[in-house]
Amino acid sequence: DDGGGGGGGGRGGADGGAPINIQTLARGFSSNITTFQVSVVKDAASWQALWAQHGGAGAAPAVDFTVDMVVGFWTGTRTSGGYGAMVTGVTGADAPPGQTGAVVSLEEVRPGANCVVTGALTDPFHIVKTPRADVVTWQVSVRTAGCP
Repeated sequence: DDGGGGGGGGRGGADGGAPINIQTLARGFSSNITTFQVSVVKDAASWQALWAQHGGAGAAPAVDFTVDMVVGFWTGTRTSGGYGAMVTGVTGADAPPGQTGAVVSLEEVRPGANCVVTGALTDPFHIVKTPRADVVTWQVSVRTAGCP
């Protein structure tokens, strides 16, 4: 079983909008990628290069690119703590016949006016793996955290 719901992967066409599984590979507040960036990686060589650019500790997490892809989201450098980057979900999307589609939802969290945060520079990021899709689109939102 390919876990894709049959019929060519279960994404695209009439199955658009169905949630797709994601698994976090890395998430944090320190990266060598210091500008806003979203990435889709579909092969091992590109994944190794992105992991090195990011400055991940150790070897890049294993990914079977015959069935999965990597999605990365970096907010860029922020002037304090309290910021975050999150891949909040992936859903199936319509795609041309014979292809699969996915919409990746991203959220940047910003600290509210009453939040107490560190004065250190941060570089929030979130890297996930998800089933491979031929056509990927992005949906980006910004949320301000409420603090007492």
